[in-house]
Amino acid sequence: MKKRIIMILLRSLMQLQQMRPLFASSIILRVCFSVCCCCWFATAIPATKPLGCGKQHILRNSKVVGGNDTYDGEFPWTVSVRRSGQHHCGGVIINRRWVLTAAHCVQNKIVKQYMIRIGEYHLNKPDYHSKDYAVEKIIIHDDYQGVVKVATANNADIALLRTTTDMSLNEYAWPVCFPTDDQSFAGKDAIVVGWGKLTEKSEVYSDKLQKVKISIIENSQCQKWFRLAGRDMLIRENLICAGYRNGGKDACHGDSGGPLLYKMADKWSVIGVVSTGVGCARPLLPGLYSRVSFYKSWIEKHTSKN
Repeated sequence: MKKRIIMILLRSLMQLQQMRPLFASSIILRVCFSVCCCCWFATAIPATKPLGCGKQHILRNSKVVGGNDTYDGEFPWTVSVRRSGQHHCGGVIINRRWVLTAAHCVQNKIVKQYMIRIGEYHLNKPDYHSKDYAVEKIIIHDDYQGVVKVATANNADIALLRTTTDMSLNEYAWPVCFPTDDQSFAGKDAIVVGWGKLTEKSEVYSDKLQKVKISIIENSQCQKWFRLAGRDMLIRENLICAGYRNGGKDACHGDSGGPLLYKMADKWSVIGVVSTGVGCARPLLPGLYSRVSFYKSWIEKHTSKN
């Protein structure tokens, strides 16, 4: 159809050129340039590209199981927080200037050491749509106590990174949504995403962005499981506990700061930030995530200033 329209336009303009050569030639060049540009944009930008946070711009059939590769662009809000040039933690885009991550990922507060890489899929080879942004500000929650001991390491483990310039948003880099304040999500399935180790004993991070489906556990039940495992961890209201009694599926080292995601209607929300745990995917020891709704007002207070 596009080719037919172009041919009709060119035929008409060639007839006009025979009457007024110089004038018509100028028109032909402008029209050809405009038509070609329109055709290029039609193929470069998806026609079904949705608007608003938490939308997936690139849709493919994808079965979610434990430890599967994602496809490129499946979770466009996920970023690699890099320290001294190497992948250090995960994070999520919440608007053009701000990324949400875990406090323990950036607790040294040395801004110049960190960089945000958006549009990332492979850690060990270039992605043509990835781009790096310098960090100009690190904000750690005032209640964060640092990784001192397991019992206190989950206090306000949440932080914000501000980039020096606006991030270029596209189908491979897009903001995630926030959950509403009154949802517990207990009993629901969620997705955790990251480049972390595939097993607890692995020595390297995953090359491709991974996803795993895990179940959100009521905090009181999670508390019982930890005690059965001999761990006196306090599962406070600022945490989400997610995993399985028998283990097998979990976030791991290198996933810290990355998102725990829940899909509401056709939009994805970040409901948790990978925080802490005991080992990876062990029985009775699910992963612990900073509950985003608990810190929503704190996040909005700082990011609204830009």
